[in-house]
Amino acid sequence: MWIYAMLVIILLFFYLFLPKNKALLFSFIMFAIIASLRKYTVGVDTQKYWDYFYYIGNNPSWNYKVYSYEPGYFYLCKILFAIFKDAQSLIVVTSCFINFAYYKFIKMFSKDYALSSFLYLFANLFFMNMNVMREAMAIAILLLGFKYIIENKKMKFILVFIIAFLFHKSAITILVLLLMSKLCKEKIDFYISIGIGIVFVVVSKPLFNIALHAFGYEEYLGTSYADGSSLGALMNFSLAAFATGLIFLCNVMQRKDLLDYEITEEKKINNLMTCSMILYLVLCAGVLQVNLLNRLVSVLKVYILLFIPNSLFEINKRNPKDSFLAKSLIISAYFIIFVVISIMRPEWFGCSNYEFYWQ
Repeated sequence: MWIYAMLVIILLFFYLFLPKNKALLFSFIMFAIIASLRKYTVGVDTQKYWDYFYYIGNNPSWNYKVYSYEPGYFYLCKILFAIFKDAQSLIVVTSCFINFAYYKFIKMFSKDYALSSFLYLFANLFFMNMNVMREAMAIAILLLGFKYIIENKKMKFILVFIIAFLFHKSAITILVLLLMSKLCKEKIDFYISIGIGIVFVVVSKPLFNIALHAFGYEEYLGTSYADGSSLGALMNFSLAAFATGLIFLCNVMQRKDLLDYEITEEKKINNLMTCSMILYLVLCAGVLQVNLLNRLVSVLKVYILLFIPNSLFEINKRNPKDSFLAKSLIISAYFIIFVVISIMRPEWFGCSNYEFYWQ
């Protein structure tokens, strides 16, 4: 884990001594370099993708329908194999693309580059992207398309969504988020959605079993996918609930409505981020019942990179002391959990055994 400790120090240096735009750029260049130069043994699924890269490249008869991989990943491997013949190219290309997408997303929409960058590391998003290559690619594509949601360019976003879906089916989660943001316009709508979410959590396990039978996926019954995940999901839920609760409390104390923005674009972004946090908390709680829901959690988790920094930025304009206290508590909570996992359960990150590809 020494390289990740060094990364924390480098991030601190960037944001203390460089202009914020350069600090953000250099931070994500560092993220991309570390991810790109990793060995195939770093990351839970990386070796599997490494092996399949050669299987796909060396077997023209391979078909993504037969081997259950989405066509986006399948044809990406085909193209890279034809050019480079080396699976390290898959790691380099995906790592650079994913971190570029996060960089652009934060640069365009975050109001606190430093907080977003540290959350990217401490909230396990950086490690997640080295573990789940296909889903990480889908999420990155959706992040690049986020501006089309804000600009109401529907056809462009539909195209982005289709491309993301071709890499991982969990991209469908974004449609649920968009539907919820359309329905939730007033505070009462959010309270109703929270109530529906609680009901969903309660009935998620039997509902999941019914869905497996209905769609012909009975093989998942009785597996780890159908069981609940306890400690990891509980920690995700607790951290997000803690951050959301602090932000809500600050707004209540300042008698400020979360949706009260004069600028239409800001109100639209805030509406989406509020909906994303509600869905994220609901699904985190759902993972305690059904582990497979964790695939959907990842798509929504990335939006903490906007919700927390942007909410605290608005609080800071009204009361800097409240904002500073809330920010300190939130980043401390994420950092403490990051350090505890690094020491006590490094295997949870899936990347604790970092090695460079030439080692």
